[in-house]
Amino acid sequence: MQDFDLESKNNFLNLNSNKEKRLNLIQNYLKKSQIHLEENDLELNFDTFILDLKFPQFDEDSDLIEVTIRYSIFYLEEFDYEKKRHGLRVLNHMMDNITPAKMSLNMRSELIYDTFQKYINDKDSVEFLGDILESMRKLLNIIESKYTSQEHNYKKHSLVVDSMLSNCYMSSNVLVKSIYYNKFCLYVKQMGMYTIRHMEKYLTICLDSIESSKLGYDFEKQEDLIMNSLNLIECLMQTCSLRLHTHSKRIMNYCIKIFYFYSLFLEKSNEYNNVNDEGANDYVIDKVIQISNCLLKINKNGVADSARFDLNNLKANTNLNAHFITLIDKII
Repeated sequence: MQDFDLESKNNFLNLNSNKEKRLNLIQNYLKKSQIHLEENDLELNFDTFILDLKFPQFDEDSDLIEVTIRYSIFYLEEFDYEKKRHGLRVLNHMMDNITPAKMSLNMRSELIYDTFQKYINDKDSVEFLGDILESMRKLLNIIESKYTSQEHNYKKHSLVVDSMLSNCYMSSNVLVKSIYYNKFCLYVKQMGMYTIRHMEKYLTICLDSIESSKLGYDFEKQEDLIMNSLNLIECLMQTCSLRLHTHSKRIMNYCIKIFYFYSLFLEKSNEYNNVNDEGANDYVIDKVIQISNCLLKINKNGVADSARFDLNNLKANTNLNAHFITLIDKII
């Protein structure tokens, strides 16, 4: 079967709205494939038809693959974010149900990649941002799978991650930052050892989550952001363990700052027992202790010995409050 000609019928490019373009696509496909769908609410019926189709049937219909890509892109071009998200859902379903070989034909994957690049840093809707970052990760896993990593070294992955890191760093929206942190963990796991090329930038945005916050005065409201940054640090440590010793001091300083701001929060609240009963802040502190203990086991080039020496000197400072000293004791 020849590839479906998207632009040869009914003056396709001159249609006024994305909805008209989608309907035109559907009608042309149905006419050529001789598939019957109810005309009443044709888009909804076509959505149901696509989303019910699985591998290998989807993979075998080249015309439908072409139509689905264009159909979804027209949804992404809408102003309404729910429609944009619907377009991503359709594309995700298609990517899950066709082979990488079919994705690479006729520059299909490149077309989707270029389209995603237009929207990947759209921060007006945190829900859409999370969806587009996940769809891009799914696409990159097809374009640059781990089985061909020696050939491409995750070049497109790196371009996307660099863009994400820059946008995360520049954003002042806590919800947006949290979306980025959560998605970063997935990108780190997907890239594996190649993550090391972004290690400095990853740590910079993690440390920024505390440097730019008044955690000593507002710890409870910021704890989700801090927890997300700690989860990312833990993911980086697990993935890039062979290079961890070169960054351990920087990460340890970050942990100590969290201890310090948390101790200010406890001192200000003057309700230490009640805070502990809530358990939420304890979860953050337990994660910090876990990361710190892991760092103190890495003694390559004497980094762990140096860290313990610094911690003991810090503890000897009589100007520190009792809560902070108690926290330091938990990792020495």
